[in-house]
Amino acid sequence: MTQPRLAVRGIGKRFGQTWVLRDVSLVVDPGQVHAVVGLNGSGKSTLMRAVYGAHQPTEGEILLNGVPCRFRGPRDALAKGVAAVPQELPVVPDLSVTENVFLGMLPATGGMIRLREAHQEAERVLRHLHAESDVPDVRKSVGDLDLAGQQLVTVARALVRHAGVIVFDEPTSALSGSAAARLRDVIRTLRADGEAILFISQRLDDVLGIADELTVLRDGLAVTQGPVSGFTAEAIVHWMVHGRAPAETVPAETVPAETVATQTAAEQTVAGKTASRAVLDVRHLDAVKLHDINLDLRAGELVGLFGLPGSGASDILRAIYGADPSATGTVTLNGTALPKTVRRRIASGLAFVTGDRQAALVADLSVAANMALPGSSRLARAIAPGRERRTATQQITALNIQPPAPGVPVSKLSGGNQQKVILARWLARHPAVWLLDDPTRGVDAQAQADIHKIIRDRVRNGACGLIYSSDPRELHRICDRGLLVARGRITAEIDPRQLDPDELGGLLEGSATS
Repeated sequence: MTQPRLAVRGIGKRFGQTWVLRDVSLVVDPGQVHAVVGLNGSGKSTLMRAVYGAHQPTEGEILLNGVPCRFRGPRDALAKGVAAVPQELPVVPDLSVTENVFLGMLPATGGMIRLREAHQEAERVLRHLHAESDVPDVRKSVGDLDLAGQQLVTVARALVRHAGVIVFDEPTSALSGSAAARLRDVIRTLRADGEAILFISQRLDDVLGIADELTVLRDGLAVTQGPVSGFTAEAIVHWMVHGRAPAETVPAETVPAETVATQTAAEQTVAGKTASRAVLDVRHLDAVKLHDINLDLRAGELVGLFGLPGSGASDILRAIYGADPSATGTVTLNGTALPKTVRRRIASGLAFVTGDRQAALVADLSVAANMALPGSSRLARAIAPGRERRTATQQITALNIQPPAPGVPVSKLSGGNQQKVILARWLARHPAVWLLDDPTRGVDAQAQADIHKIIRDRVRNGACGLIYSSDPRELHRICDRGLLVARGRITAEIDPRQLDPDELGGLLEGSATS
């Protein structure tokens, strides 16, 4: 009987006294895509990190082609045939595509690098992945590519290392619809080549569309496994939430909605009374990638920026926050023009929540220290164990951050829990304006719903918010008003509640080509 390419047997992982994985087993055969899904804190990211060497399992073993392996780290795992395409991509922006593909192993003879040969091989591998449109020139810097192109460079690196197992961790979470579709085609190509693919995604359409096998994790345990053809999206969600098979008829209230509760009639009345008061007013905002941006936010409303990646939507948020030194124009809060610097805009009442967790968090610092970072005048104060730790404990309880340990390094948390840490650091400041740049990128449906509820609660209590998401369906669910962004300009105001998600998607695609 043929050995599976990858076998995970009884893997367990403990951080301190907290077990985040217990007795998880799965196999991936050559030419197979095995999806792992679960809610925030279920242990799926920890499992992935154990497979590609970023974590050392506390118990259990990993086998490649039937041989037990223990990895000293991701580089050791790659050398032995396991590659990772994580959310935060391991690329060096200032190096060329070729140098990133062959990172640390450029072909050489007698100390002379055979760069022409390396370029040709990088081009060959990327052509095989049909990546010409995303990576048009292997001699250019990787930093010039968008996220989709950088992902493909990471996949090409796995192929030139002859990795037989490739781990994808939320690969489509931050991609536009067309880029996500191209990446799904790449994964199908890899499967046809005989690669063994381990695949994490919160997009159940992706799981049902490309995976062959499925493992559902809940509270660190594998609660069900089997061929994807035996599951519906509704059944997967039920397994993730309840840890058991759904009944033949599931009462509507037991199925977790991915939407945030809409405003009650009383809340809508309150919002209506405050609708005439502009809290934030932006006029003639220009920057390197922005052209004459004009918008206003009123108390009690959440306004969505609808645009494809690269449209300028994220740049608008950064410019308002003061993080773009090239920005000109005026930003007014409650009638007072704001100063230019980020620190002074924070002090005036602006908050910025990013989905780029690698940039926003200091991985080696504790949860409490990371919560205390914004506005701290000294890092020493941020990591002191006194008031910051007590505040962190309160926020951990309020946001249900798992594990509930203020002293644990933030790098040990799942993506959804890390995102709650970023959100929590602002809550005690009671900002007047929430600037949200893809704040639920790569988190599961339950964490997304939790974050949406927190944001809506703050907005209803007199604040206002401006939010961008790489998934327009998210904005469709939670926003009161929408602004269409293309090529660095606001091109139209829309009512997202009057358009279904397919219409919104068509509107965005059209704005990018018009």
